[in-house]
Amino acid sequence: MLEKRKLWKLMRLFDKREQSKVSYWLKGELRGHHGATYQLFELMCDPEVSIEQIWASLYPHKALPERPFYDSGFRRLEHSLSGLLETWLAIQSLRKNEEEIDLHVLRELDVRESKELFESKYKKTKRKLEAQPTRDDSYHRKMLRLKMELLPFTIKYDFPSYSAALLEVMEQFHMTNLHEQFKYTMMIGNHIHGYNDDRYNEKIQEYFNQYLSRLRAEEVDHDPVLRIYYKLILLQSGEDFPNGLEKDLRDHLHLFRRSYQGDMYAAFINHHLRVSPVRGNGVEYNKRTVELIEWGISERWGYVEDTIRDIVFRTLISSCICSNQIELGEFYLETLKEDLLKEVKEGTYTYCKGAIRMAQKRYKEALKLLNKKFSRVGIDIRARWRVIVIRYEMGQRVELENEIRTLISCIERVESLNSKLRKSLISELRILDGLIRSFKRDDLHKLRQKVLETTPLIDRNWLLEKIDEKLNCVHTPLLD
Repeated sequence: MLEKRKLWKLMRLFDKREQSKVSYWLKGELRGHHGATYQLFELMCDPEVSIEQIWASLYPHKALPERPFYDSGFRRLEHSLSGLLETWLAIQSLRKNEEEIDLHVLRELDVRESKELFESKYKKTKRKLEAQPTRDDSYHRKMLRLKMELLPFTIKYDFPSYSAALLEVMEQFHMTNLHEQFKYTMMIGNHIHGYNDDRYNEKIQEYFNQYLSRLRAEEVDHDPVLRIYYKLILLQSGEDFPNGLEKDLRDHLHLFRRSYQGDMYAAFINHHLRVSPVRGNGVEYNKRTVELIEWGISERWGYVEDTIRDIVFRTLISSCICSNQIELGEFYLETLKEDLLKEVKEGTYTYCKGAIRMAQKRYKEALKLLNKKFSRVGIDIRARWRVIVIRYEMGQRVELENEIRTLISCIERVESLNSKLRKSLISELRILDGLIRSFKRDDLHKLRQKVLETTPLIDRNWLLEKIDEKLNCVHTPLLD
């Protein structure tokens, strides 16, 4: 029961070192008063403490009631200590944000009517903010808040300047609002392409279309941040790659705060992976993908802190394979494996190594790596498809019919699988099943046409190659 209390959960946020700091701070806040509040804090520092022990220490002459947490005195103590701990958390958050401290100092200087100190602090804070390299929505929001602090001060000490100060606030408000609109419209676009939730899809698409029509009327050429937002939003709306987008990203992405640069890069490369204009040429498309991922890795945009994103790692290896740069793929496989998240490292590394061995036609090694149960469903299904392909290549085709049907059934049951991947894999499995069963030229030609017309189809080239091989030796018995 104690573990469900808010106070207990707050206390567990602190390790022993921070508990010592909180203890020192609490003594200063309480100044010797409210001894029971501090006593409760000391008791709660022990993760093994029970309500019986707490009650016995706080109320030695009072029997433990049947429902101690309903006792008004104990509830007041809980509430008091919880409030103090939340204040501590707020102070720690404030200490990490120098700009917030500056705003609070300005506000307090205005309240205390220190004109000279306020003017000096305002000028210094503004210079510091303007010296920052970023010019995204975060910068404009901070500048708006700073200029808003000047308004009440101007009314008191420099009223003739109030109109100019108010105009500055309104102009900054417009710029901040514009950046926010562009930012969240792009986020909606990312959501439309990255997620599928029938409960909200229609409304989200409605918002996207509504804001896109508004933003088309805005002049963005003067502001590289807005220009990048706008071009990415156009991509998400289904338009072709806008001129100069990659150059803008390479030249101006530093204007976004570091935590957001990766999102901008991801929006760009995700669109490349969906509808790149060079995708018609598989080798050239994948070479381009490798170049873009190398750029992202060099700038650490493909990372979360010190860990490379699993999808970035797998896409890089896959693109190296598909662009006939297998040695480069092996280099990145071994060089970047230690940057993978520990929980996914073994599965991702094994799967990618198996894919490389498969591309090298070292089928026995690939089969040994891939023919196992992977913990993540998506990778497990991809590995099972690769195992079927390997066995086909090795001539083990009779037993594949049951495996194909079993995998199709499995894919149809997995709701979390990307819809395009699901559709592609099921189509490929059914086409391969048809290939195993087909021995007449007419049937094979029909199957070939089906491969050309089916979309999406990830391994289209491999299927065409296998059909052509069978057409060339249609009179040769192919089944074991």
